[in-house]
Amino acid sequence: MRILFLFVLITFAGYAQGLHLGDLIVSTKANNYEIKAKELEAKSKQSLVQSQRSDYYPYIDMGGQYTIQNKVTAYGAGEARSGFITAGIKIFDGGERSSLLKKSDYEYKASLLESSNFKNNKILELAQNYYALLKQKSFLQAVMTKRDTLHYQLQRLKDFYKAGLTPREEVDRIQASYDSSLYNIESIKLSIEQIKNALILISGRTIADVSEDRLMEPKGEIQVEPLDSIKALTAQQNALEQGAKSIEASKYPTIKLEDTYTRSEYSKLSSPVAEEFLLPSQNTVTVSANMRLFDGGKRDKNKESLQYQKLSLESQKNYMLESQQSDFDLSKRRIEAVSAQLKSTKSSLNASKSTYESIKEQYEAGVVDYLSYLDALDQKIDSLARYKEALYEYEMAKALYYYYAGKNIEEYIQ
Repeated sequence: MRILFLFVLITFAGYAQGLHLGDLIVSTKANNYEIKAKELEAKSKQSLVQSQRSDYYPYIDMGGQYTIQNKVTAYGAGEARSGFITAGIKIFDGGERSSLLKKSDYEYKASLLESSNFKNNKILELAQNYYALLKQKSFLQAVMTKRDTLHYQLQRLKDFYKAGLTPREEVDRIQASYDSSLYNIESIKLSIEQIKNALILISGRTIADVSEDRLMEPKGEIQVEPLDSIKALTAQQNALEQGAKSIEASKYPTIKLEDTYTRSEYSKLSSPVAEEFLLPSQNTVTVSANMRLFDGGKRDKNKESLQYQKLSLESQKNYMLESQQSDFDLSKRRIEAVSAQLKSTKSSLNASKSTYESIKEQYEAGVVDYLSYLDALDQKIDSLARYKEALYEYEMAKALYYYYAGKNIEEYIQ
């Protein structure tokens, strides 16, 4: 019983601690429906690669036919039934199969990179919602602290009012501030539920609470790697290049080797000796070459079209590289700005705490009025909220920094 109790206690404690950012990322990779859809798209491209590879293997065909002729030669038959089986292999195609296989392989790689890029975008969205949730939770805690403080002061003033020691105006003002804090609490709770729903949709996991995780501090210069979306464009360019090579290869002859075995039966012979001239079986070995000499310039135009598509992707890639570098530079500036904001809000918080404690003592001693007290309380709560906001904005800034550096965010969780 003691072991069972400890097991239940440990399990409950694990749930009470809340989910970590790493847990949510793992769940997102495993459960997100959109990520699964992208992965299935990549698998479909992989199947096309395997299909293209089968062109190197021999092929086997089988068939049959039934023939009726109204005019028959002196040694022919009016009816014939035959079946055949053909085994063949393509000996030479100018490199067309090789180019098409490479084209399919690059398309598969591009699909994998697009899937990876989509996954990284979802993880960034998850991290932003995760820190937004922590930010709202800190707001809720601050406002609830304000509510409890106002409740204490309200009860205290009501007793004073009954004793005729304080005016009704002061009680009503504290009551209004208390009621306002109740509304703010419900509003923040709604925001928390909305963010939780977004996290549930992304991660596919029920979320009761989350634990607070931080990202590593950036140290020194970090090597910026192209985003997977940019790498996918490179793979698509390579696929187009191989497509152009396959078109060029189609200008060469295609040589095939085939072996066909045929078995036949005849009826309604034209003469008694016709059977001696009709073969019941036949094995034919054929080497054939096929080459298109003229197509009105179709192949050249198709190749030209692919080259323009490749140039278009190159232009897109250059833009995306510049955009990524710009976003990375801005993310560094954002870290610097939010870091300065964090220091400023922390100093303001320390000052507002000291001011509040002083004003609180003076208010309870009757030295200052309720307006001064409420102002000091609001300053303290607002300073705490701004500090927490800056704290989690700083974590969001680090997430963007690592993302635009082309890194995996989960590798930088402390």
